[in-house]
Amino acid sequence: MASLFDIGKSGIQAYRQALTVTGQNIANINTDGYHRREASIEEVSASQGGLTAVASQVGLGARVSEIRRSFNEFMTNRVYSTQADFEKSKVFYENVRDLENFLLPSDSDLGNFMGNFFGSLMEVATAPGDIPGRLVAIEEGLNLAGAFRQTATMVEGLKLDAKSQAQETAETVNLLVEELVKVNQRLLSSGQSGQVPNSVLDNRDKLISEISERVELTVTYDQRGVANIILGGTVAGPKLVEGRNAQKLGIIENQGAIQPALINANSVTPTSQITKGALAGFTSSYEFIGEIEKQINTLAFLFSREINFIHENGITLDGKSGGKMFALSDMEFEFGRTNRSDLSAELNITNIDLISPSSVEFVYNEERNSWIASSEDSFQNLLTSNNRIVADGFDLKIFGSPKNGDVITLDNVSGAA
Repeated sequence: MASLFDIGKSGIQAYRQALTVTGQNIANINTDGYHRREASIEEVSASQGGLTAVASQVGLGARVSEIRRSFNEFMTNRVYSTQADFEKSKVFYENVRDLENFLLPSDSDLGNFMGNFFGSLMEVATAPGDIPGRLVAIEEGLNLAGAFRQTATMVEGLKLDAKSQAQETAETVNLLVEELVKVNQRLLSSGQSGQVPNSVLDNRDKLISEISERVELTVTYDQRGVANIILGGTVAGPKLVEGRNAQKLGIIENQGAIQPALINANSVTPTSQITKGALAGFTSSYEFIGEIEKQINTLAFLFSREINFIHENGITLDGKSGGKMFALSDMEFEFGRTNRSDLSAELNITNIDLISPSSVEFVYNEERNSWIASSEDSFQNLLTSNNRIVADGFDLKIFGSPKNGDVITLDNVSGAA
């Protein structure tokens, strides 16, 4: 039977240990990844007694049974989701801000150069026989062409920078996933031998938090605290981490956009589950900047074609017909990433002025043994077969045996600026 002093001593020791836990919480209030601890105090019950003796009901005092982490799975997943949403908005804002700063009206923007060019043409119209005026117009045309090239180069640089940062983000996620797998292995080992150290669980949650800044995820835990990471906001997404096993994350490019993909030894599987996080911010930025780049190229295409048309219908001082003032020769094609056949092609541009500025997708129809355009109104005199697409302005020869559903996309303004 414990004395009153023994019971009091046990209580003092228990609450001293509880105060120590409180001090640990205060000391680590700004420690990244640290979770508040709570000391659980329980009664030390009396002995059971013997065959002829009755056990004491008084008890032996108090003790600290365990030190628990303050952890709520639901709230933690909400934090991860909110964190990913914020990082996506932050990354997208920073990339669009850089683009906006470059395109804002200034002394060196496209609008200013176009204004100077048209001003010089007005001077030529006022005095057609004035040679200096014509030279000034040519010089302003060169300056405008240079401005288009510089703008296109800068926008392309911003787009490639977004792609590069997306790839770096995916690589960082892979490194964090490797560390999380090691933590999971330690948790599995600790779970077999006894209680899991709180510091290991803190490290686990810190790694998951860093991953959630970069990709949207859903986390589930088993009884030992092992974390399984599922990409996306639901448990239906692909698994990035499952116990000791993990997949690598990568970036693929598909028809003017970049997309996250899970990479295994023998396969690359694109995923559309990542809609939040820094990685989603970079993919959205890449697509948005690509649309701006396409608009600039379309402007260059239409501007050059219209000016050339007017210039060719004029006459020189010698009475001869005018020629083209600006040069356009770029047109690109791309095979669909889901094509089942191995194709190659050769593109011959016969007259760039007859080509529509809108991009068109051709899908191979096995039954008709030809390529079907998504918008046939974009071309004049369009003729297709299984190995050739011909229209006024271009001739595309296709090598290989296409399969039903294969895709070829023609981008008629890419590189125009």
